[in-house]
Amino acid sequence: MATRDMDKSSVRVASVVNDVISVPEARALHVYKRRWYILLMFSLLDSIQAAVWIQWGPIAAAAEQAYGWTDGTLALFANWGPITFIPTALLWSWLLDSKGLRTSCVGAAGLVALGTGVRCLCKDPPVFTALVHLGQILNGLAGPVAMGAVPKVSSVWFPAAERTTASTVMAVIVGLGVTAAFYIGPLVVPEITSDRCNFTNVTRYISPGQVRRGARTCNRRHHDARHEVTEIQRQNIMYYNYGTFGVCAALFLVMLVYFPNPPPKPPSASAATPRLDYRKGLRILVTNKRFWQIAVAYGVSTGTRDAWSSMLDVNLKAHGISQEDASHLGVYATAGAIVVSLTVARVADYVKTRHKTFLCVQYGLAIVSRLWLVLLIVGTLPQSTVSMYVSYGLVDLSNAGVGPLFYETVCETYYPVAEGITNLCLTTQNNITALIFLGILSVPGIGTVWMNWLLIATYVLAFILLVTMPAAHSRIDVDQ
Repeated sequence: MATRDMDKSSVRVASVVNDVISVPEARALHVYKRRWYILLMFSLLDSIQAAVWIQWGPIAAAAEQAYGWTDGTLALFANWGPITFIPTALLWSWLLDSKGLRTSCVGAAGLVALGTGVRCLCKDPPVFTALVHLGQILNGLAGPVAMGAVPKVSSVWFPAAERTTASTVMAVIVGLGVTAAFYIGPLVVPEITSDRCNFTNVTRYISPGQVRRGARTCNRRHHDARHEVTEIQRQNIMYYNYGTFGVCAALFLVMLVYFPNPPPKPPSASAATPRLDYRKGLRILVTNKRFWQIAVAYGVSTGTRDAWSSMLDVNLKAHGISQEDASHLGVYATAGAIVVSLTVARVADYVKTRHKTFLCVQYGLAIVSRLWLVLLIVGTLPQSTVSMYVSYGLVDLSNAGVGPLFYETVCETYYPVAEGITNLCLTTQNNITALIFLGILSVPGIGTVWMNWLLIATYVLAFILLVTMPAAHSRIDVDQ
């Protein structure tokens, strides 16, 4: 019965495609060299927005040391991303599809710059904590554009033979931004340990009065040392904030000067065709069972993955893994996935109708590698640095190019529904999942072990949904 309903929905979408598509044969198509500039600028916006969102996870230990924040506070910083994404996604999707890329992307860049700028106003609590919350909110408001405009950029500026590659290059640059956050954060704001007074090894006789005076002296020294460490950490965090704001402000100014709307001539036949009315496209998506099958598979897996990754240090430090080791895991694994992502994307552009196959293979590998990593983290398997690095590396390899494949799959399936509304409806599911995940983490005393098993469960569910999902490629049919 479910398959029959999906088939009926597919017929309705196909009939809409036939009614709308009318490409004048004489209309010229052209591919512009400046598409790579557009891709670079948008990718930098996307990567910086992601790096700011995840900024506090890689320096969790140092931030807690400086401000006394709890794991729940750090989870809320990350949670502002999905909290602000969900209610504003439809507004941003309308802006993307009706006003074009320039208005949306320049506006998003301005929000990221403003969000990083407010954190530079003060370093003392509780004002600084409030400013960080405000900054995360402003940065989160730019999230729908950063996540949702990826297939819009590839569709508007790139030919059919480069769309998946373009989307993947954007994802790779985002990965580099996240990698930079994992590397630069602990480098600028490292953990600091202070020595404590210890009388246990003293062998000569000490009178009770001397013990009391020594204890008071020790306490003062320890208090002074902690105060000094706190001040150093707060200043380090401010240096990090100044640098981040400088980069974000520079990007905003460059995009303000030049970031055009669609090119004069479209790069492909599908780009030349009109898209459905916003409301009609939205209605097709929300009433189509196949869309929800794709959306749930994407949302539960990547939402849990992203939230888990944003709290990587919080999770690992609970199992005796240092902030430095956690940052190295993030750096090396992300870097190793770049080559695989680009390879998968180029093959997918040549074999345009096999996106589902790529996703099923990668999710199968993801389940195995994540199970291995989780068993290492919780201590079921003997823990070693080599095993940790290899398992986490396989985790990132299994994620290589998954986002772009999902973006292109859903846009191919529901063309000529506009790419903005299609992808933002898809990525909203990711943010709903992340919101729930990080909300649970904010519960006092909840611990971190559940995070790992939930991650495995969501990938198993997504794999089942992908295997049973019918494949469709309306947009490719038009271009071919």
